Amino acid sequence: MKKLAAIGLSCAVFIATPSFAQTPKQLDDYRWQVGSYKCTGGTAGEGAHPFTATYTLTREFDGGVYVERYVEAKTAQHQQPFSIIHLYTYDSKNQLYVRNGVDGNGGRHEHTSTGWSNGVWIWDAGGFRIPVTRGENQFSFKAELLKDGNWVLLASGVCKK
Repeated sequence: MKKLAAIGLSCAVFIATPSFAQTPKQLDDYRWQVGSYKCTGGTAGEGAHPFTATYTLTREFDGGVYVERYVEAKTAQHQQPFSIIHLYTYDSKNQLYVRNGVDGNGGRHEHTSTGWSNGVWIWDAGGFRIPVTRGENQFSFKAELLKDGNWVLLASGVCKK
């Protein structure tokens, strides 16, 4: 019984203790994308075909975390739609934006970014990357795989508010 009381007290102290860290100001660099979007795009290479998707980004936990949901629609041409949920924040220690998530197939994803470079934000997963280009009330993206020293396009799209 004493063990349960100690565990309960520890949990209560943890929950009641305010966070001493400030929300990183760098997170404001991505707030432009908050909202809901309709996306159109296509896959590349052999078996290329179009797809549609919905994309939403919210800022939660007092502004310290973004929650991203990307869901492709299943169609006759697009029989294996992709869906994913990501959480992103800023790692002040390593000075990187971090994005972690899981997809609808149970896959786990980890990406980092240094932020904007020449108008492009690149989420890098080491051999796989997602460049994002900002537009007015829209953004475009690519999914690219590093193969034999070259970036090969897997898919691309445009998402509009």
